Amino acid sequence: MNHSIRILLIDDNPSDSRRLVRLLGRVPGLHILCRESHSSQQGQEDLVAFDPDLVFVDYLLDDNNGLELIRRAATTSARERAFILLTGQGDEEVAVQSLRAGVLDYLTKNNLSVEILDHTLRFVLHKVADRRALHYREAILHATTLVAEAFLKSANWRQEIDKGLEILGQAADVSRAFLFENAPASGSEHPRIQQRYEWVASGSIPSAPEATHAPEDAYRLLGGPHWVQRLKAGHSCQGVLSEWPVDATQWLQRQGIQSIVLVPVFVDGQWWGVLGLDERHQERNGRWWNWAPCIRRSTPWGPPSNWNACRS
Repeated sequence: MNHSIRILLIDDNPSDSRRLVRLLGRVPGLHILCRESHSSQQGQEDLVAFDPDLVFVDYLLDDNNGLELIRRAATTSARERAFILLTGQGDEEVAVQSLRAGVLDYLTKNNLSVEILDHTLRFVLHKVADRRALHYREAILHATTLVAEAFLKSANWRQEIDKGLEILGQAADVSRAFLFENAPASGSEHPRIQQRYEWVASGSIPSAPEATHAPEDAYRLLGGPHWVQRLKAGHSCQGVLSEWPVDATQWLQRQGIQSIVLVPVFVDGQWWGVLGLDERHQERNGRWWNWAPCIRRSTPWGPPSNWNACRS
């Protein structure tokens, strides 16, 4: 599967910038969307407007030092992104400065090649994915603490569901958070699932009516017996649109879902249903969802005694 990446090039030399775009276009296995900025001011504006995953910055940028732009961006944005510094020739002092500024890599323009960019991009993407996973993990741990506290103080946990879904959905930065309840399904080994609660992020569309009463074979569509067994055993399940079979893909596409994670909910020791989080803008890989078990372990739906397990 090709991975998509948004790359911003900030360089006041258009010919150098165009050459880099051509090389990036030849990197295999990556779907790259590039934007060029030819001044530090335009680059700062495009950091907001384009919202890139990766930024190449020229060290000698008009009247400014490219490192200053990188330092300002790091202090004014909470967005996890990577910066790569470009120079006309290697300089050990510049390399040291770039590392101190938080630059992930340092490349000389004269030595650029498809092979070097391929290696660099994959290294940087891996690092960015790890940073984002850590960021979301910390946010989720904080959010589940707030949710658990609210549930413990409430006489009726159902009254806290809407607020709890909002807190978790915003912390995970997803499109939707929801609760599905299991119900017996005649003639099927899998339970039928029915939506009970839903939170939708600003700008996202609530579920279509058919999602409220999902098909009886919804668990089969998503993961079959394997997912049912994992959920019954208290484990989370997750996946992305491109990895599902056609029948499941069609159902998810109607809801606009690109990625989804399901966390089992237990009431009085019985598997009651699932807490779900889905993303409708992009596919998110397994590393991004590695905080999911923490929800199960640290909310009132999971055993509080396991809290420390999700921090290890």
